[in-house]
Amino acid sequence: MKNKIIIPILILFVLAMLWLPYYSYMLSPVMDLNTQAEIQAFSIAKGAGLDDIALSLEEKNLVRSASIFKLYAFLKGRAHQLKPGLYKISRNNSVAKLVDIFTEGPNNEVDILVSEGKTLDQIDQNLADFGILKRGELKNFPVEELRGDYKFLKGKSSLEGFLFPDTYRIDLSSEPEQILRKILNNFEKKALPVIEFSGKDLYETLIIASMLEKEIPDSIDRQIVSGIIQNRLEIGQALQIDATLIYAKDNGDAYDTYKNPGLPPTPIANPGLDAIKAAIAPTNTDYYYYLSNPETTETLFSKTFDEHDTKRAQYLR
Repeated sequence: MKNKIIIPILILFVLAMLWLPYYSYMLSPVMDLNTQAEIQAFSIAKGAGLDDIALSLEEKNLVRSASIFKLYAFLKGRAHQLKPGLYKISRNNSVAKLVDIFTEGPNNEVDILVSEGKTLDQIDQNLADFGILKRGELKNFPVEELRGDYKFLKGKSSLEGFLFPDTYRIDLSSEPEQILRKILNNFEKKALPVIEFSGKDLYETLIIASMLEKEIPDSIDRQIVSGIIQNRLEIGQALQIDATLIYAKDNGDAYDTYKNPGLPPTPIANPGLDAIKAAIAPTNTDYYYYLSNPETTETLFSKTFDEHDTKRAQYLR
């Protein structure tokens, strides 16, 4: 009887002795501490569970095993204490160190770059990638909740065009409205006075500027293309701007300037100050057509369709 008890205990003891070195190894850093590992960003999204975090760590080769990471966090009583946010970690961090870092929480603020020409959807995705907001929270925010404080949003159903490109210092615990107000305040400070001083229509300016931002990189060329847009609008000729076709794929045929005359219903991106100034001050020319040389990105202008067609055959073969 005594042997029947001792044998299972011995087996368990042997298994434990074999398991502990393996467990210890799996907790160790992926990269040897004597080797300097690159610091990389790791994001824990709001609402992410232990399974999601562990799997992401394993996929990025920041831990040896998602299962061991989960087991350690559970045994330490921290499985539900890992805080969302953006972290800077390396493969020199052990599982124990990572759990400590995630439990303590991230630095409260991070710099977010809103680049010229990014769409509302792309900015929304960027904030989701950083773990600041959930996907769709910015894009689907009800505009009517902001109209009372931002008169330029009166009658607008979309924030596209108003998210002024800049670098923003954002608290990782920010709500969507707080982030939007920070960006809209910047638009109100830097872009709105320029447009109002020009006497131009605000929304029309932003729509044209958004197309220039997506189509033309050079400042002088932007002013010429701005003039081409005005020339076409004046005679009722379709704008036929390729960037609107791309936007139309996700936002509907109303944005297709090949099918529809006039301007698209909203901006197709968020333009920077240079594009806005080009929309305000178009260069007056006899040009009605333009195309970009795919090899040099140089913008080529034409007065007639025949001239334009010749250039298309030459440069867009």
